[in-house]
Amino acid sequence: MEFSLIEGKRKYSWNYIAEGYRYTKNRENNGIIYLKCTLAKECACNSLARVDARTHLLEVTRGHNNSQAEYKSDSIVLANRIKRSAVSSTGTLREIFDDECRGSSAGPSLTFKKLESTMYKRRKLEVPNIPLSPEEFVEQLIDYSYTNTYRFSIANDNGNAV
Repeated sequence: MEFSLIEGKRKYSWNYIAEGYRYTKNRENNGIIYLKCTLAKECACNSLARVDARTHLLEVTRGHNNSQAEYKSDSIVLANRIKRSAVSSTGTLREIFDDECRGSSAGPSLTFKKLESTMYKRRKLEVPNIPLSPEEFVEQLIDYSYTNTYRFSIANDNGNAV
């Protein structure tokens, strides 16, 4: 059967969507990707599937014992978009969250508190360290925009903010 891919909850992970169910990669062997239901722990679902790399078709090898309604792909897609925006945008994390959720049907299913830590961690990996001197700041300023990233000031010898 045909399937689609969406980014998973973790960075660089993928979920396979087929017939309203979501699968995640379990292992790979000889060009075959073995999948398991993402609700395996929550619902004790034992469903398994596999994808042949040559045919790109998904085959369910063991059926589900959970309903399709338990899966919400739009909230995962929105959460991933918010996480990516936290890295690329210069606004506050709360502004980014509110802007992305506005007008989305999946917005009410997400909370800022749930995503704030991940947004902060992803942004921190992309943002350079706080400069210790005005010279370091000038060097880093050439490569990166500090707008709304840090709340600090650098003072010159007279005590005035630079």
